[in-house]
Amino acid sequence: EESLQVGAFQNFLRIILLSWSRLPLLLAMILLNLLAAAMLAFWAEIFTNVKSVIKPGTASSFHAFGHDLGIEISYMRILPVILFWGPTVGVVKAIANYFTVLLMIEWRARLVDQLQSMYLSKEGKLYYVLSNLDGRIEAADQRI
Repeated sequence: EESLQVGAFQNFLRIILLSWSRLPLLLAMILLNLLAAAMLAFWAEIFTNVKSVIKPGTASSFHAFGHDLGIEISYMRILPVILFWGPTVGVVKAIANYFTVLLMIEWRARLVDQLQSMYLSKEGKLYYVLSNLDGRIEAADQRI
């Protein structure tokens, strides 16, 4: 079990090293995902309270995480929050996904560059071995 923990930590360090040049992007992605998760949790609390005031003209007290907060809510008071919060959560999550895709593309480009440099290096002679001596991998240069 200890070796699994060490392996996970090493993988985490590799991710940090891979993204060191894009550290602000990685941090923005992590923070936006955490913010989106917190916003979704808040959204769930709001939605549970909306069920009690779904009819215009009714009022109820606001409950969060099982506790009554002593705040009176009504349909008209919570409607602007609902209309603002839902799209805001969507925008934050979309931006976080965009940053995630940017990092994935950059990591893949770095991986391909590293594989190509290893494949074509004169010291490794990997190109010669794979194309002429080893028949297990066909068209290795096209697979990279």
